[in-house]
Amino acid sequence: MSFYVTLPSHGSSHVFPDNKPSRFTTQLPERLIFQEQDWEVALASISLPYSQVYLDPTKLGTRILEENVVNDHVVTTNELLAERPITDGISMANTLVDLLQKKKLTSPTLVQFEDANGMYQRWRYRWITRGNDRVLMLDASNIDTQYEANKTNYLAFNITFAERFHMIKRVNATLKWTPKETAQQLARDHYYTDENNVEQFFELDYGLIPAVKEPKGRNLKGRRIRNSELWWQVVSNKDKKLGKYDEPQLRLWPDCNWMWCSIEQYFRQVFGSPTRTFYVHTDAGQTQMVGNTTTDLLRALTYTHRGEGQDYFEPRQLQFVPIRKNVMDTISVAIRDAHGKEVSFGGDQPVLSP
Repeated sequence: MSFYVTLPSHGSSHVFPDNKPSRFTTQLPERLIFQEQDWEVALASISLPYSQVYLDPTKLGTRILEENVVNDHVVTTNELLAERPITDGISMANTLVDLLQKKKLTSPTLVQFEDANGMYQRWRYRWITRGNDRVLMLDASNIDTQYEANKTNYLAFNITFAERFHMIKRVNATLKWTPKETAQQLARDHYYTDENNVEQFFELDYGLIPAVKEPKGRNLKGRRIRNSELWWQVVSNKDKKLGKYDEPQLRLWPDCNWMWCSIEQYFRQVFGSPTRTFYVHTDAGQTQMVGNTTTDLLRALTYTHRGEGQDYFEPRQLQFVPIRKNVMDTISVAIRDAHGKEVSFGGDQPVLSP
């Protein structure tokens, strides 16, 4: 004889208000009494909402993305983490762009950067395919020549974020350049001076590529091409009131379009892969010895998220463990990652059938 029990994570929230998708206790509608001693339990299926890859804020900096067009429009790390769960590099980049676009559309100064043709002087963002890579094109083709005189219309990432995603990399000026070359880098603003009064030098890395349409004379919107070394700079201004330096940032000027490459690859290097192993624990089964540890593990499953919405897992073969007790009024479940941490879910609630 066998039977199924369905355990929705939100099913007993009135009894257990601290229930959450990754850890919950379900009050059974009827007490389960097992007269025999040989009953076993297994995970028959589980339905999971999309799971967020844990984003360590210290690896993102404070002000991730800034677009300067008349006014500054800034997306912060806190704003990014408050949005829908980030499952991979593409969803992170899309969320950054969506947040930025919302801020621009609600800007009271929007009309101030409208040109004679009714087009807005601002950056645009579009995805392209480059080989097997999905590339986010930072499109400056709609920006006119005024940015040179006004020192506006730049796009900026904080240094922490830019380094993590290999947009730029640090350079040991003493080992790489002659004193003359170092002086040239100083003149091009490819450095900032840190709080210890040490000059930190940078150069472009593989994650960011300038995309010039007409390299022999004129660039986008007919403007003359400047020296490519002037297309980007590193900036960190000292806050005189606070007496400390602002967060350094990489500024991209609209001399060209820019290709933000290998987003998914570098995201996985920093935060891990969206394909992960989850571990379902329950007090319905007996504890087991795994290595030198006692655990109430019911089943390990491989989770591969492919977009927002539910992911359904039904094992081909059931793995049974003996039940822990012969009388059950409640069943508790926890879903953890390989580090033993509870998984962060978004969207709907998990539904588990042991």
